[in-house]
Amino acid sequence: MSTNLLDHARNEHSQWGEDGILDKLFGLVGVERGYFVEFGAWDGIHFSNTYALYQKGWNGCYIEGNSTRFLELQKNVSAERVANVNVFVTISGENSFDSVMARVNAPHDIDLLSIDIDSDDLAIWRSISAYVSKVVIVEYNPTIPFDTEFENPPGKNWGNSALSLVKLGEEKGYDLVCATNTNLIFLRRDLNRRIGLPVIDLNAIGNKTRYFWGYDGALLRSDGSGARCDEVFYLPWGKSVGFQPLPAFLRTYADRRSATSIARVLYTALTSFVMRPVSTLRFVGEALGVRRRP
Repeated sequence: MSTNLLDHARNEHSQWGEDGILDKLFGLVGVERGYFVEFGAWDGIHFSNTYALYQKGWNGCYIEGNSTRFLELQKNVSAERVANVNVFVTISGENSFDSVMARVNAPHDIDLLSIDIDSDDLAIWRSISAYVSKVVIVEYNPTIPFDTEFENPPGKNWGNSALSLVKLGEEKGYDLVCATNTNLIFLRRDLNRRIGLPVIDLNAIGNKTRYFWGYDGALLRSDGSGARCDEVFYLPWGKSVGFQPLPAFLRTYADRRSATSIARVLYTALTSFVMRPVSTLRFVGEALGVRRRP
């Protein structure tokens, strides 16, 4: 009978059971004490995918760009076993992953790479060429439908779709062997051929929370069992609060020439201008055929 890694989910410091999953996975691979790299590492403990391994004697490298978090990180982990680096990892240049690893003399065969920076996770993973990891755990945006390819635009904090990450993993020679609420766990294909874990179908991922629009302009949320239309609700990755963009009295599906539809357009235009005036003026200018100066 094949192993279901989710059956071993357990949190010591991780968020969605990754500690137990990784413990079981490395037991199957035959790695008892290895080398990890994690970025962004926060303080080394908060929702960490690697701190439990550090406690078991693993060596590694923590990378954190935020200076305040980095000071806490230095207090929490020993510099004798772990290299602590205070940089934001970039796609290229002196702070690219390959460059940072070279500066800390990391082994070229890494046992675990954990990527969680809420933005260019996919692009940075793609940029890695001089280092190979047995296992890669990388965050995905669970609100993006699993049949959609989406890569975070540079400079944004929108996240990447699971499908785009899986396709990159396949190109780099990895199998998707487990998925939690916000993380995909990949195993190098040559290792998986030896231990025979099933490759996960994205449609089998249990987290089905999705956000979508109704014809009347309502923002709806589905948890897999039915739709909800709350005025205020929590987003799936934490305590961030989301709001309905249109008040209830404007959420009607009617002829576009009706008073309600006109009010909806005016309300949307007003809120858009208040929240993002430059983008709104640019949109209006482009709609009117006004070209920006070169």
